[in-house]
Amino acid sequence: MSEIKYEHTKEGVHYTFADTTEQSWIHDWLVRSFPHWEPNTFKTFRQVVNPEKIAIDIGAWIGLTAVWLCKHFKHVVCVDADKKSVASLEKNLHASNCTNFNIVNNAVYETRTKLTFCANNYLPHAAQNDSTSQLKAVATKPDDYIVSTITLKDIFNTYDPSNIGFVKIDIEGGEEHILQQLFTLCASSKIPFLISFHIDWWNDKDVMRFAHLFKLGTVQSDALESIADPVAYLKTNPFGSLFVSFP
Repeated sequence: MSEIKYEHTKEGVHYTFADTTEQSWIHDWLVRSFPHWEPNTFKTFRQVVNPEKIAIDIGAWIGLTAVWLCKHFKHVVCVDADKKSVASLEKNLHASNCTNFNIVNNAVYETRTKLTFCANNYLPHAAQNDSTSQLKAVATKPDDYIVSTITLKDIFNTYDPSNIGFVKIDIEGGEEHILQQLFTLCASSKIPFLISFHIDWWNDKDVMRFAHLFKLGTVQSDALESIADPVAYLKTNPFGSLFVSFP
């Protein structure tokens, strides 16, 4: 087993990070920030725990949410485009005594195609393999590389929507391209999901074009507060997260 680099018990689950990719700052971030990171995310997770169902973690990175989900769901499908981060993800899951998972090393997009994986274009100090890495159409830097994309429908068809209990999406702006498919698929099978928005990083920042989708379900913030007008909420909280369920 890899050398243990950091351990912490978060929200009742013991994490062991045996590998933190090649980014030296990640270990320091884990020590300094992970204990207090995104409490509302885990508050939302507790609303959907189901040991008989599958959770899908899209944007799993090095396991910050995947470990917790593995301890509370029958199985977790961990999806991430980053080839170095998924190597760390697998080591961290095993080190944290998780065996009920599989890893899909693809980007999720509206169609099956080839795109470029890169450091975040909007953050001047972003690096390849950090948690803000993104997709773009054309390579412009030496460490950019080509990835294959899959669709949400591909994932749902593989694991059967009737077996899926929850979906988490955090893909650094890529959500712009999958919202229609996400709402349609989840609404038809009544699968709740938590999605992180990054509207300032969208190609088309007009949130209103998705207003009809929000009417399909019950929309709350990640703090589980009701949101009557999701479009207005996202205009003032472009990096907000929404929890959507289908009664």
